[in-house]
Amino acid sequence: MPILSIIDHIEVGVLLKQVRAPKRLMILMEGGSLFSEVTLIVTAHLVFGTAIAI
Repeated sequence: MPILSIIDHIEVGVLLKQVRAPKRLMILMEGGSLFSEVTLIVTAHLVFGTAIAI
């Protein structure tokens, strides 16, 4: 059984397709991982932007 990071949304999608998970579960997992990734990017921009502005 592979260990996957929730941020790796492509691998999560592939694994869920392999085990024939319900479509709703696949959408929720992929959406959650994309939300986490976007949150990380926005937070990094805010932190670096604040550091440069100071």
